[in-house]
Amino acid sequence: MNSSSADSPVVSVSSSTIGFQVRAHVEHVYTDMKRDGKKFMVHCIGQAKADLEISLMNMVYNTRRWSFLIRWNRYA
Repeated sequence: MNSSSADSPVVSVSSSTIGFQVRAHVEHVYTDMKRDGKKFMVHCIGQAKADLEISLMNMVYNTRRWSFLIRWNRYA
């Protein structure tokens, strides 16, 4: 019988490792937002305001991350 039959999916170790790495990167973003004191809770009425608040939080994170990478690159 062929080892790659439809009954037994083939999963390589590297694909699961990549999944863990992606999850770790995403969790760092939310942990950083939580550390800002906002606790990643959106306290507003209306979807448009909630979208705006989340977008602003993302912009702040991206700006801080960008400035960190610029400084880190300067000294590397």
